[in-house]
Amino acid sequence: MDSIFLRLLRPLGRTALIVTLTLLTFVHPSNAREYKSDLHRFNLEVLVEHQAWGFDFLSPKEIVLTERRGVIKVLNIETKEEFELTGVPKVLEEGHGGLLDIRVFQGRKIFFVFTEKAQPEGKSTLTLASAEIEGTALKDFKRVFSAVPADSLYQAGSRIEFQGKRYLFLSTGEREERRKVQDPDTDFGKIYRFDLETGDKPEMWAKGVRNPEGLVFDAEGNLWESELGPMGGDEINIIEKGNNYGWPIATYGLAYTGKVIGPPTAEGVTPPVVNWTPSISPSGIAFYYGDKFPRWNGNLFVCTLSGKHLRRLEVKNKKVVAQEVLLGNEDWRFRNVRTGPDGLLYVSTETKIIRLSPLKPGTHKKRR
Repeated sequence: MDSIFLRLLRPLGRTALIVTLTLLTFVHPSNAREYKSDLHRFNLEVLVEHQAWGFDFLSPKEIVLTERRGVIKVLNIETKEEFELTGVPKVLEEGHGGLLDIRVFQGRKIFFVFTEKAQPEGKSTLTLASAEIEGTALKDFKRVFSAVPADSLYQAGSRIEFQGKRYLFLSTGEREERRKVQDPDTDFGKIYRFDLETGDKPEMWAKGVRNPEGLVFDAEGNLWESELGPMGGDEINIIEKGNNYGWPIATYGLAYTGKVIGPPTAEGVTPPVVNWTPSISPSGIAFYYGDKFPRWNGNLFVCTLSGKHLRRLEVKNKKVVAQEVLLGNEDWRFRNVRTGPDGLLYVSTETKIIRLSPLKPGTHKKRR
């Protein structure tokens, strides 16, 4: 256990880290397991036993989700019943590619990201599409954006985030085209803004990101991004228009060979809010705003893949002031997280979708 603490503490500098590897106390017959964190006791309930790369809420009772192999499903979170949608485009599941993020826009209109084959032969691309869910089928499918074809789907990204009812933000990964990331005329390693009203060509909002798998606005309108570094150098950034976030000219990470890629900082580069070395591989992120976990209000939750935990970040004035490791004993790769319409926290892993709900006072079992 000492090695876990040392690995977590090493990269954080002055940032306060509250390491609480959440403890399992006992199992309810109803599939809800009890855990303790620094600020809340909570139940964990498994909703379904399969992967969800991305998910969003179609209604207070329905989740629409993606499986990387090319499947979109709708899950009823009350009955646990689900069905697969027809009309999903053919997906290329290769490298880090496949059917990735999905978001509900208005009503039953969705936007989603997937990778597919492209010309010339052997190339692939990252595509943003829209469609309407009608019954058990996708209708009115449209390709909104297709990235420049590349040879690789490693470090593909990618997340979708809305700003109001007009703008859509999309993160794109480098797809192993490191040397092109700093070029503003390419779409490798970028954050784009789409105007859904005008349908104009997307605007490059920021550049210099490597593998951005998390994107979320906070209550003040700041856009936060999570990014997997190479060997170390994982980051959380606040994305602002026109900024350069450094990859690959500035990084805290090393190449997989152990060689230095660049200095940690460089002129004209916006530094990360927080970074982690060794890697924890941050994926989906979400701010919690709700009434079910009042002491988590305004906290940023970060899914980690190689870290195999859900990380809670306390944020004040755009700075991370404390961190807590949740569910670190489960040995799960955490992929995405969202606050539900019911104020509960929903999390997907590589093998399941779970729901966190607060324990009512006096219902927990006393720990020995």
